Amino acid sequence: MQAAAEYSKFIGELVARDHVENIVFERARQFRDGLLTCSRRIAPEISGKEDVKQIEDILYKEFRLLLEGFAKLPVIEG
Repeated sequence: MQAAAEYSKFIGELVARDHVENIVFERARQFRDGLLTCSRRIAPEISGKEDVKQIEDILYKEFRLLLEGFAKLPVIEG
């Protein structure tokens, strides 16, 4: 079983757990930073709006841009 795991790691089917944890941590941090930046960017645009549909449209557009940008981030090698 150990030999099979070593072989799978050697041919690229397995990745070290700490490597995956580092990648997940980095992506979560980037997503958090994007959300915080997004809130500061759209606050002035939403301020004073009373129409719920307008507010929803602004939020949807910004969140969509954030998620699309997140999906396009380059693969983290390491």
